[in-house]
Amino acid sequence: RILQDLGIPPDFSCVNPAPFRYTHRRTEDGSEIYFLSNKQNATVEAICNFRMSDRRPEFWWPETGQTERPAIYSETNNVISLPVRLFEFGSVFVVFPPESRPEADRIVKIAHNGTAITSDIGSKIQVSRKDGKFEYLISQAGLYTLQTLNGKVLKTEIAKLPEPLKITGPWDVEFTPNWGAPPRVQFPELTSWSDHADQGVRYFSGKATYLKKMMITADLLKKDRLLFLDLGEVEVMAIVKLNRKVLGILWKKPFRIDITTAAHVGENALEVTVVNLWPNRQIGDANLPADCSWSDRGELREYPQWLVDDKPSPTGRFTFSIIKVWPKDAALRKSGLLGPVMLHTFARVMS
Repeated sequence: RILQDLGIPPDFSCVNPAPFRYTHRRTEDGSEIYFLSNKQNATVEAICNFRMSDRRPEFWWPETGQTERPAIYSETNNVISLPVRLFEFGSVFVVFPPESRPEADRIVKIAHNGTAITSDIGSKIQVSRKDGKFEYLISQAGLYTLQTLNGKVLKTEIAKLPEPLKITGPWDVEFTPNWGAPPRVQFPELTSWSDHADQGVRYFSGKATYLKKMMITADLLKKDRLLFLDLGEVEVMAIVKLNRKVLGILWKKPFRIDITTAAHVGENALEVTVVNLWPNRQIGDANLPADCSWSDRGELREYPQWLVDDKPSPTGRFTFSIIKVWPKDAALRKSGLLGPVMLHTFARVMS
């Protein structure tokens, strides 16, 4: 209250109170670094206010190492305000370098079809600076009007964008051999391995590859468009390959990746390799006869001979642990590619 009476704004705040945690430090060279994290299991966007003046903000994304110069921000009464959009449990460093200065042509207002956008800007249009120009990534069609601080008005219109396309039909899944599951299983639809009728699949822990032929039409790959593959829910990590080109590892929500450079019109070969955790296999093994000796307190008396001899377990177990963590009736973890798998088209405009 005293600081407010003195006209000193908070170090950090949001116009619409958002569940962002934050910390702030200053480096020896004078850089001001704010770290923001989204503590919700949902995408959150808010106008964030930083007690800062006469500096240009930068986004430093920790999961990719990429940096980005936001194009939308304003400064009023020694406070810099800019929209920050974070995915589920996402985070970002907002950096104000000491030698940076605010651009006179920064964007201060955006309207969509004549209506000002004041919240959730990123759900319609994302604006950044690249090579001295503005780059727009647009997910909703319409007329966008952008006004800069120095009074310049920029307009761009996207007449139509394809609706998100759901990838349906059966998937062929190849499981790592000799770990209990059949070498190849067809899933009529995407479901958890733990719900499968085959016990080898239900208790499987390890790596499996989903194979799918999908059709991509010409309207999805027009010039100045980006095509993203969204895997929906994944338990727990995935590597995406399209037409034999490895596109990257997805380990957190949203499980979405740009496939524009690898896709072509017509039939495309999609491969999604998924790795889950090992509790399911241990729970499955707990349902098999014991192959070593335990004390009444659950302590291992000695290593089983099959492990010492580096041979398969005589009872058919695949795993071994010196402690009993998961009993045979423990709940199985969801595993695999759960979807829904979608294709999303974005318009990319430079101005």
